[in-house]
Amino acid sequence: MADNEEQIQKVLFGHVGNYEVVIITPIKSAFDKCVKSLCVEESFKDCFFENAKFETVKGRKGIIIYSPQGIASQDCICLFRNAEIIFFGYAGSLADDIVVGTKIEVDTVIDNETGNIVEGLHCLRSDYTRAVCGYSPCMLGELADQYGEKARSKNGTIIDMETAYCATVALKNLCKFTSWVVVSDIPNTVNFWELSEDEMKLFKQAKNEVINDIIEYAKTL
Repeated sequence: MADNEEQIQKVLFGHVGNYEVVIITPIKSAFDKCVKSLCVEESFKDCFFENAKFETVKGRKGIIIYSPQGIASQDCICLFRNAEIIFFGYAGSLADDIVVGTKIEVDTVIDNETGNIVEGLHCLRSDYTRAVCGYSPCMLGELADQYGEKARSKNGTIIDMETAYCATVALKNLCKFTSWVVVSDIPNTVNFWELSEDEMKLFKQAKNEVINDIIEYAKTL
């Protein structure tokens, strides 16, 4: 790691380390459960991104990162090379057959900068729905509609801002990047804060299942 990257890592995480396993999420409850369930050595709160160091059963060095929502997540990803990265978040559905509460493993992303299709994500689950992930900076309004149509034009089936950016950066840094997301809304049809009781039940159940899957998988590394 170059000196300038060590300085950036120190600012963002409060410490410097070479990590082989990275769990990153903008969902606080997911971060807290991972910290509680894995063999955490030390936690860091007085820094830009709250995080915790842990060690896998095979002795690999890991870090759990609570990142802000949005493309700031890619600032974290830029600091890792040849690592295995697992991202967890929420996504909006662009496809009729992908409903609220669907557990998704992203296998392809649409690069928002170039419009190119980016393949090569690390896929592990046969029981999750596979999806092509596009980018959108918002959930509502004309701008959201424009980004949704842009993703659909490239055969996008879901939208998640963090996955679309983080995956492209991770792959450039020769990392294995896995994105597991749960569908939380359907743009222009079902907003997250308007979910029915049944939809919220499905969403919460799927969320808990995916977090548990992340923890169990991390324990095998």
